[in-house]
Amino acid sequence: MRKKKYADYAELQASELEGRDYEIRVLPGKNNSLAALAPHGGAIEAGTSELVEELHCSYYFSGYDFRAKKRTDNRTLHLRSTHFDEQELSALLLRRYLQLLFMGTGPGRKNLYRRA
Repeated sequence: MRKKKYADYAELQASELEGRDYEIRVLPGKNNSLAALAPHGGAIEAGTSELVEELHCSYYFSGYDFRAKKRTDNRTLHLRSTHFDEQELSALLLRRYLQLLFMGTGPGRKNLYRRA
């Protein structure tokens, strides 16, 4: 396994600027038992942010989207899911019965979604 630049969210937050390098979107849903999650959204794993947005808008899921938005090197913002300990995500997980976590695929692999 390749070593990650940051061991956890606290390390990432200390080095990267929220609002410039990444943004966190927490979307309150009408269905309080369902949550769609994209901890590697934006330019880290393509399509995951869009899936969260669609489930939020169409099916009233609550949503969490960590969206990388640097000009280059967005993969450096990738935290292992087991080390993604951002506070708002942790709070959301405690309040939802069913969570759908969206992950991307590696280079050269077929995606399970289609873009219009």
